[in-house]
Amino acid sequence: MKNSINITQYMQALHHIFEHGEKTERGFELHGIVAVSDHDGYTCTLCNDKVSFNLYFHNKYSFDYQSDDDLLK
Repeated sequence: MKNSINITQYMQALHHIFEHGEKTERGFELHGIVAVSDHDGYTCTLCNDKVSFNLYFHNKYSFDYQSDDDLLK
């Protein structure tokens, strides 16, 4: 799966949600997706209720989810 992640698209989606989303206590939310960035911008997260996609420094990333079905939907 590592080769299928397009970091540029991830960053564009993150920016779009920050720009057009509604600020909530969780972060900026747009169409059920929440975007969060730490204070220095080195860690960014896009998440919904079932899956979190975390992007770290040097384009390392991780997914957090309960089941494979959640990730694939």
